[in-house]
Amino acid sequence: MAIVAFPVYLTLVASTQTAQEIASTIPMSLRPGTHLWETYKVALFGGETAAGSTVPAALPMMGVSLVMALVIAIGKIAISLLSAFAIVYFRFPLRNLVFWMIFVTLMLPVEVRIGPTYEVVSKLGMLNSYAGLTIPLIASATATFLFRQFFLTVPDELVEAARVDGAGPMQTDSSAMATCLRLRSTVECTATVRMPSAWQARRIRNAISPRLAITTLSSMGLGP
Repeated sequence: MAIVAFPVYLTLVASTQTAQEIASTIPMSLRPGTHLWETYKVALFGGETAAGSTVPAALPMMGVSLVMALVIAIGKIAISLLSAFAIVYFRFPLRNLVFWMIFVTLMLPVEVRIGPTYEVVSKLGMLNSYAGLTIPLIASATATFLFRQFFLTVPDELVEAARVDGAGPMQTDSSAMATCLRLRSTVECTATVRMPSAWQARRIRNAISPRLAITTLSSMGLGP
């Protein structure tokens, strides 16, 4: 526990000291400094550091990341849930082929999708907007696969009972399936995985999408 907590404590202590204090003291002091408010004020709201460099505000960036993460995570769950339900319970030609075509998209490298993604976003007029940031990342073959595997384990009697009671497809999906704790666990698992994935812009597929959809930072309130 101490091995994990010590680097976190060291980072917090360093954030309360100036760069000059850290550089002049070897080893670095483990006592909190007196510049806590100044450091976090510059980091969150931007400004000029003691060394004279200008730091951009991080708070608007965190706001954009939060909106992206929420929209992408909720969108992935909603679309994947509905598509998996349709593949399992709707009878239509070549439905297994449709599922495997969705699943095969996992093998497409990011580089293959860069050009088509930008072309679609540009032609639909979604550049410099939250729609351009989120919609290209909403589809998820992995989440569709997880929900499909869950629906395959649901007893047929439960679905038939819902249909006998007069429930339509959407009612069956929203009410009868919601009574299963396993569905709640699948949704929570998907949200737990997809929310951090959408938040972390360092990952290549999430880092490329903002660079394609945003041409001017000022359009998102991130620059002059």
